[in-house]
Amino acid sequence: MIESQKNSRNAQSLAFSAPCAYELMLKVQTIRLDTPVLDVLTLFHSHLHLPAFPVVDEDNQYFGIITRRNYFNIMSRAYARELFARKDLASLLKINPTIFAAPLIVNADDRIDQVMLDFLSLDPEMVFEALPVIDAAKEIAIIKVADMMLQLSESQGTLIDTMEQLSLRLKEEVASAATLQRNLLRPERIELPGIRGLSTLITSSEVGGDFYDYYAVDDRWVVMLVGDVSGHGVAAGTMVSAAKAGVNLLEADKEKQPHKILARLSDTILHTARQSL
Repeated sequence: MIESQKNSRNAQSLAFSAPCAYELMLKVQTIRLDTPVLDVLTLFHSHLHLPAFPVVDEDNQYFGIITRRNYFNIMSRAYARELFARKDLASLLKINPTIFAAPLIVNADDRIDQVMLDFLSLDPEMVFEALPVIDAAKEIAIIKVADMMLQLSESQGTLIDTMEQLSLRLKEEVASAATLQRNLLRPERIELPGIRGLSTLITSSEVGGDFYDYYAVDDRWVVMLVGDVSGHGVAAGTMVSAAKAGVNLLEADKEKQPHKILARLSDTILHTARQSL
């Protein structure tokens, strides 16, 4: 299935000529994990045109990428220079375990139109300004997203429109799913027999697996539920929708026994999961 999708995508790309990553990649200095943090500051100041540097381990093998944005997000904090004055780059992992992560690693022989399609599917908001590139000799470089977009616009202007539409569609679909998920929640102000309060939901992504609900039974009992589906995105949101449907049935049946509530919700969610698979 994956292979057929790749073949289909390649067939669609034959209508125009796009350069490979090695034609645009920049061979820059790599940074070891044991490099002093403040030395990296000097590198960024002396290479203002570079949005990132590749990071290598003690064996000079690719470890990740440090972007200007991620680095200065940490270094702009109060007392950051004093805190990291004698520490190496690896110490930043304690603050942000994913600080060296990149949405994808580019092969030097990859066509940049394919790279951009994959990149936009993983980072539709284009947070990353550069990506790591590794060639056949295992040399590590970077490629600027802006350079790829400029080159593509020069070789095929309509491709840029396609990518923008893809990015916009992804954002719209995620926004619609997020709005739908929000609409599934009860009112923030809780007004139940004997209980008053406020509720809120803050997720780490637009669509997630966090969920809460509540209802009253015969103005005497109150049922309050809090759940968290593993993972994020539309898949987790689907499970939340199933849970909400199950809670609506429980409320209609005036169910208040915890073991029955859990059993029925488990059956509902399991049935939905099987259909999704």
